[in-house]
Amino acid sequence: MARGRHAVTEGSGAGEPERRELDAFVERFIAEWNRHDAAGMAAYWVEEGDLLNTRGHHARGRAAVEQLLATEHSGPMRDTHTRMTIIHTRTLAPGTVLADARMTVEGVRMADGQTRAVPMHVAFVVVRRPEGWRYLAVRPYAFMGGF
Repeated sequence: MARGRHAVTEGSGAGEPERRELDAFVERFIAEWNRHDAAGMAAYWVEEGDLLNTRGHHARGRAAVEQLLATEHSGPMRDTHTRMTIIHTRTLAPGTVLADARMTVEGVRMADGQTRAVPMHVAFVVVRRPEGWRYLAVRPYAFMGGF
């Protein structure tokens, strides 16, 4: 790769080992989500990682991420089931990737007590560590219409 340039993969990334690793990483994380295991989900973050959720709560550090996930999954996310698909990746540096994903969270309990599916876009940065890929920063977005 030329200095100052970034590799970009789009679509399925078939044949690219790094993309397959990232897809498997996301699948394992989603399995923890669907079990509502906050400690299991937080284990996918590096110690210094962070999460800024769709309601503006910013958890800095793995312990804070775990606490935020525990609060969400004992509240509005307690009955949810989700799926997430990486749609684009950009290698920022060796072992550091920015990814965009589509995520749909089914069964989110809204303030009025009703449940609904919430489609989201998730932007995240992952870093390769000896134990595998780990989230450094995660930013889920639920887009608003009507503008």
